Amino acid sequence: AHALLLRGRPPPPDDTLRALAALRLQSLHRDFSPRAPLPRLDRLLPPSAPPRDDPPRPVPRPPPSAALLAGAIWSPGLAKRRAERTRRGGGAGGPAGSAAREGGGGAGTAAAVLGSWKRLRGMGRAEAMAAYLALAAQCPGFGAARYDVLELSTEPGGGTPQKLCLGLGAKAMSFSRPGETEPIHSVSYGHVAACQLMGPHTLALRVGESQLVLQSPQ
Repeated sequence: AHALLLRGRPPPPDDTLRALAALRLQSLHRDFSPRAPLPRLDRLLPPSAPPRDDPPRPVPRPPPSAALLAGAIWSPGLAKRRAERTRRGGGAGGPAGSAAREGGGGAGTAAAVLGSWKRLRGMGRAEAMAAYLALAAQCPGFGAARYDVLELSTEPGGGTPQKLCLGLGAKAMSFSRPGETEPIHSVSYGHVAACQLMGPHTLALRVGESQLVLQSPQ
């Protein structure tokens, strides 16, 4: 889960990233201590996103899921409450020190992460891990394999290819715009009537009455 988030796939909102970083610190190092060396934030947070031509669209906060940790040995209700409390905490607290993030974020991000970490005092390692997973699971597209694709027009005469991100989850595929988390379209696999490779980098899908042609070097 942490490796996926470090790669920014999916890219959660900043307040969620800071809460996840604090929970990661609590699970690895337990309670904050001013005597211990501070870890580098570039090992806790993904690098800053490169500037895009189009301004990012606002991302709505994802609703909590009632089945985030079903079947786990810990209490999902407690993990969700702790994760939500950590995310809402945000805020600053304490000096940034050597935890200043390289290449973006800076002292403000470090102070917010450390402040959230301090408020987790007394939380056990297993509880911190459960809260981390509960919060990560609320991020749209979490756990799905994601591919950058071009959607080719199937209309006569063609058209301008559209850049999309294809997410392949356990039960459905989704399409989102590059850099965005909320999908613009989701399709369960049961609605995919046909799937055919048209070349080493081109995939054709038939969904109901619609034909999708996707191209990707991946």
